[in-house]
Amino acid sequence: MSLAYRSLHVAYVFSLPLLACVQIAVRDASAFISRQNINTKTSRIPHWWQQLFYTGLIPTLFLLGIATVAPTLIISRFYGYATPLDHIPFLSIFFFACLIGQIGNTLTIPIRARKKSILVTKNFLIAEFLIMLGGTQFMLLSQRATPWNLGNLTLLFTIFYLLLNSISTRSLLAKEKVVNTR
Repeated sequence: MSLAYRSLHVAYVFSLPLLACVQIAVRDASAFISRQNINTKTSRIPHWWQQLFYTGLIPTLFLLGIATVAPTLIISRFYGYATPLDHIPFLSIFFFACLIGQIGNTLTIPIRARKKSILVTKNFLIAEFLIMLGGTQFMLLSQRATPWNLGNLTLLFTIFYLLLNSISTRSLLAKEKVVNTR
């Protein structure tokens, strides 16, 4: 098993708390939005957000933060694998990018709760084709595909995905405010 598979496996396992909470949060956020449309009176922080934040997001960010700080130690403990020296910078950037990506995934909950999953798919595909595929192809063609550069490209992808989801969420909320004021 290569280092890429090992690091992906660690990132997936460390993201499980959030992954376990997302579907429940989408269900609860959808119910909250339905009630909100009936009652114009809204609470400050929705109950679904508090549950997701404490049981899913915080543990995931904590675990991925540890992986960002000590990636070789974690890979060594989990797999007994000695990471090549030139791959160490990639691992820290990769796990930090996973942390940013999970925040981006959290922003998909209000979008999905409003039954606009097409926006999430569109945002992912735009980020994937423009940044990951386009950037990787550029790096390969220009012979700049080093672990450091690929790690930064992964980070750029997750930041772009986060920004696209943030813009979509704000846009949906702004449209709702316009509709609710009428």
